[in-house]
Amino acid sequence: MHRTHPIWQFIDRDFSINNPFQAVAYNSHGLPVAIQSPPCSSSSTNFIGIYYNQMEVSYRCPGIVPNKTGNIVWPDNTCAE
Repeated sequence: MHRTHPIWQFIDRDFSINNPFQAVAYNSHGLPVAIQSPPCSSSSTNFIGIYYNQMEVSYRCPGIVPNKTGNIVWPDNTCAE
């Protein structure tokens, strides 16, 4: 997601073209639309200073129909004891 805007790269000091995570779902353009913290993590993950456990993302781009949110199938993220 950092590569969608240079200011996000600057804020997180992450200039890589690769995402540091595996998204739960991607749109038809290969951009992540659902992101979840790794299982058994002791803290939330963050993107540009926003901490989350699960996050849905939508994009506004000229000529592109926005993705429909709310239909994500989230994997079980609980830690097996």
